[in-house]
Amino acid sequence: MQAVREVLHEIGAHEGSSVIVFNKVDTLSADERAILAARYPNAVLVSGLTGDGIDTLLARVAEEASRGSVTMSVLLPYTRGDLVRLAHERGQILSERHAEDGTRLVVRVDAELAARFKEFAVEAEPLSQEATGA
Repeated sequence: MQAVREVLHEIGAHEGSSVIVFNKVDTLSADERAILAARYPNAVLVSGLTGDGIDTLLARVAEEASRGSVTMSVLLPYTRGDLVRLAHERGQILSERHAEDGTRLVVRVDAELAARFKEFAVEAEPLSQEATGA
């Protein structure tokens, strides 16, 4: 494990979040799996062959990827198509609506993008009666 950490440090990938994944756990006995899980309690044990643990891995990667992100509502003037494009490229669009005065987005972004969108932040729109089923 130390060798992996050294390589990550050498290539400059040591600062980001990481997930330890052990593959081929289908080749281990139940006792061996338990020992591995006890030694590395934050690791994800998977089997590419059987699919065991893949759902857990996907959830964990999604959790790590969203760590430090914020959800915000913004109203971007039509003259700022560059920011709409940026939101689509580097953020997660939760909703998008074209209004008279610009593009209204609810977007999940990292802290860097949140700072760029801050001046366009608006209050979240209340759910319409159609959306709430009322």
